[in-house]
Amino acid sequence: MYAKDEINNRKYSDESTRLEHLNRILTVGLTLFYLIFCIATIYQLSVGLIEGAVPYIVILCSIIFTITGWYLYLKNPSSKQLYNIVFSAHFAIYTIILFTANGSYVQFAITVVLVGSILYYNKKVMLFFTILTAIVNIIKLAITMSMQAGQSGLDMQFAEFFIFIFLLYIIFRASYVGEKFTKDMVQEVVDKQKVQKSILDDVLDISGVIRKNTEASNEIVQRLGESSNIVNSAVEQITASTQVIAESIEHQTVMTQSIQQSINDTVKHSKEVVQFANNSTVTIDSSLQVMENLRLQSTTIVSANEDVVIGGVI
Repeated sequence: MYAKDEINNRKYSDESTRLEHLNRILTVGLTLFYLIFCIATIYQLSVGLIEGAVPYIVILCSIIFTITGWYLYLKNPSSKQLYNIVFSAHFAIYTIILFTANGSYVQFAITVVLVGSILYYNKKVMLFFTILTAIVNIIKLAITMSMQAGQSGLDMQFAEFFIFIFLLYIIFRASYVGEKFTKDMVQEVVDKQKVQKSILDDVLDISGVIRKNTEASNEIVQRLGESSNIVNSAVEQITASTQVIAESIEHQTVMTQSIQQSINDTVKHSKEVVQFANNSTVTIDSSLQVMENLRLQSTTIVSANEDVVIGGVI
């Protein structure tokens, strides 16, 4: 929330907004300056301190330039040319006042516009008007020295002149350094934005690579899933086959047990048959012995019967 409020408060980050604000300050400042100057000039005319047509021309030019400045400002508040036009007009009035009016304050009247022009960060225009102002004041000083040669007070005018030249240098230097500071800060922001953009591009590239790798991984996982399904199906089939084999083995075990039982029964019955066979052999042998005895007895009986028959015949 704090960062958002700070960003919203930066209303002069846009160039057109800055120019509009500076043009308004310049227009209002010159209007007040011309108003004070016109009032002071009218007062001096009324009390007879000054005379001639020049003061009226200056007052008329001040009114015209003030109206022109407001017209240009209201037409395009963020105009880049307003500063050049207004400054040129003010410099013209300044030059007229400098050569016609008395008082050291006139010499410093140009500083109102020069100081207000620092924030425009226009080094070329500032250098041009600074040099032009210095040249005009040098000419003014030369004329004053030629007219007041041998009079007192020239040393004070020299001092005021050098102070004024030094002030012009300070104003121009402040404008130059301010412009350089601003450009350096803006360039630093641009450089940081480039670095951030480069980092963001790298992040996007890495994200693209990660996305491609992720897609490839997803494809591999999908294939692995399909392979897992095939393996699961094969495992299920193997499990089913194993179940069948287990049932077959169980059935074979039961059959083997039945066969073993049958074999045992067969062995038992075979033993009984052998026993019966052995018993039958004994019985047969006994029967044969009995039959042999019967045969012997029959032979004996037949022999006895023959003897009986023979004896009866005799």
